[in-house]
Amino acid sequence: MEKNKRAYKITPDEETQTILKNLIKEIKDNEKFVKITPSKLVSWIIKKYYPKNLNRDMSIIAKDHFNSKEYLKFLASNIKGGTSLENVLKIANNEIIKGKRKKE
Repeated sequence: MEKNKRAYKITPDEETQTILKNLIKEIKDNEKFVKITPSKLVSWIIKKYYPKNLNRDMSIIAKDHFNSKEYLKFLASNIKGGTSLENVLKIANNEIIKGKRKKE
């Protein structure tokens, strides 16, 4: 690894770990001469996914990982003199509800 580059330790949730194990098993069952680890498979998936699909899925990713606390901090720091608190709260509530709907 190059100097100044940091290795990431990724801990997938239980469902993702199960899917990853199943993927590896399926690959090894169907392709007898393949040697692959979970790390190598995840790396391969990310490399193949990123250039083609990120722009398509960016809004979905953003909605699934919407941070309402950071959004409220942003709104609070950008309130302008004539803006009513009621209007700011309506805007915030709409964004938070949109984020929650996507997670359900």
